[in-house]
Amino acid sequence: METLWIIIWAITSLPTALPAQPNVSNTTLPVLRNVSLPTGWNTMCHTSVAFVDWHITTLSENEVSNMMQVSCTLQANSSLNLIDFRNWTARMPSSQKFAVQVSCSNKAVFRAPWPMKAKNLVFLRIKDCIIEDYFVEYFDPQVSQIKDEIRVLEIKHSVIPIHFLKLQELVKNYTEIVSDSYCGPVTVEKAAFNGIVFEPRFPSSFGAPSDLSDVPPGCSDPKDFVSDTLGGKRTLSPDEFLKMIEIGEALDRLIKLFLGTDIGFSCTYENLILFDESNSASLSSMDVIKKNSRFKELLTYNLSSVGFTRVPTELINWRSYTHFPKLKYLDLSHNCISDFDFADFDVTDNVSAPETGVIDLRYNNITQLNKKTLDSLFNLKSATVLVQDNPLDCSCESVSHLIRLLKNRSSLGRYEYLRRLQCATPRQISDSRTQVGQLTESRVCPTTPQTDLIILCSALGATVLLLIVASVLLIHYRKELIIITFTRLRIKLSCRKSPPLPMKTYDVFISSCDDDREWVKKNVIDALNNFKGKSFNMCLRENWEYGVPIADMIAKSIDTSVHTLAVISSQSLRDEWRHFEFSLALHQSLQEKRRHLIVLFKEDVSKTDLLSDMRKYVATTPCLHFNKRLYRDRLIYALCHDEKTNPTLSARSSDTSLESDSTFVSL
Repeated sequence: METLWIIIWAITSLPTALPAQPNVSNTTLPVLRNVSLPTGWNTMCHTSVAFVDWHITTLSENEVSNMMQVSCTLQANSSLNLIDFRNWTARMPSSQKFAVQVSCSNKAVFRAPWPMKAKNLVFLRIKDCIIEDYFVEYFDPQVSQIKDEIRVLEIKHSVIPIHFLKLQELVKNYTEIVSDSYCGPVTVEKAAFNGIVFEPRFPSSFGAPSDLSDVPPGCSDPKDFVSDTLGGKRTLSPDEFLKMIEIGEALDRLIKLFLGTDIGFSCTYENLILFDESNSASLSSMDVIKKNSRFKELLTYNLSSVGFTRVPTELINWRSYTHFPKLKYLDLSHNCISDFDFADFDVTDNVSAPETGVIDLRYNNITQLNKKTLDSLFNLKSATVLVQDNPLDCSCESVSHLIRLLKNRSSLGRYEYLRRLQCATPRQISDSRTQVGQLTESRVCPTTPQTDLIILCSALGATVLLLIVASVLLIHYRKELIIITFTRLRIKLSCRKSPPLPMKTYDVFISSCDDDREWVKKNVIDALNNFKGKSFNMCLRENWEYGVPIADMIAKSIDTSVHTLAVISSQSLRDEWRHFEFSLALHQSLQEKRRHLIVLFKEDVSKTDLLSDMRKYVATTPCLHFNKRLYRDRLIYALCHDEKTNPTLSARSSDTSLESDSTFVSL
């Protein structure tokens, strides 16, 4: 009963949303005689004094009184063309208005190009028809020459065929659509599109849907159309494409294209009061709300039974100035919505907020009234949300917050009905037909010592599991963790105490061939110079003394440097001087009994290309690899720490230990 009163309040508060019927039945109207309808219409239609069930506010009383009603009944396989009627009314005086009602049966066809314009046509109702030629005039500029006069447009339980090639043309050339076809009848006061089905139609040469893969040469392939024209990320089979159109996804993509900024039209509906799209699951829910559109007077928007699983983005800010600032009743009932979070009305400095409206979410799939949902309800000041008749789950997690709210508040104002909500689950509560206001937290959230023990054990188990996982990760990545904390945070985590670095003139001597000079500059020298934790003093060949033999300078550079960094590449392996530098640096490591020589592989090289001493060294000593993650951190860490040489290095006198190992030891 309370729900009924809320609906009655919502309806009676709309000044023009559901107006009283006109009293034309009590007015003496002239009888229309000697009216000859156009060819085709004269055999299936008859004329009478018009009586329309909508009060047309933008017509004068005289125009309404003299309106002619044309009622047409189309039998099986018959056809009627709106263009014939348009050509006929073009010769009529402007004062003679028409109300056309077309009813079809058994696949009768009514040809009516959108936006269904005709001179003096103010009322058009189409029912149970196949509407052909719907997209024919989308690119015709002559449509704009016809005055837009429709005040009431209703299309119910009809089929609109979508011919494949026409849809392809629309998508490819959508920027050329004329504004009148894009916006539709902007003078309309009431628009209703109920039970409309968009039905795919392919050229006969395409064959049956299962045979569409063999499209004749020169024909547009539906698979290419989906993947290329509609921007699909994968190629769909013909049957998938057919299914895609049946469920409306292709139309949704088409409409999204229309919503783009490329067309540049601004649609303003000055007089639209009631818009009804109920029971039209195949229609896009937002096909009228195009970019830059504005519905100045819209009071009622009916989107019930359209198959929504969520509230469309365009309706979250439900009474936005961009679309419908005066909306009073938004009907989203009989859908599958499970969650909602409406944004409140944003009052600007120059515009005052309209009266509180109603958002109807009854008969959906709302199962939880948790804290988030209740906050959304009570924080929304611009509307009252109706959530009755939903399959409410009265488990502890779902309604515990609601129970505490009902207990702490003596009055809920406009949401007093929450106390009388019925539970759908669990069964022991729903069978007793207990209302939410009668529930207690102890009933829906029972606690026992055994339950507390289970919770405690679960928490301990989860903690132990997290500790085990963390320990495994720390052990597995311990080397990387030590390196990163040193290079990024300047923190030493190593448990081993590394010996101090010897005091020498240079921190590192860089051994590389001339072909690698630019690479070394970018990836080694710059990396070391950019490190803020230490200033590296590098010995480079550019700094050698002139006139001194090369061999002497190499020996001096190695002897006066803490480390020698040998850059190994396919080019350096062919350089005899680099071989000499490697041998001296290796000898220095053995002599000092520390890792003086650090090997950096610029790229992957075959171990067979390495000299004998190189193969032995890289097989037993950690090396740096440029293509390995954390390369720069590993380089800096290696140059800032000292390690003893592998005691088995000098004992390696053969290559047999390397034959089964295709990779080198990595730092």
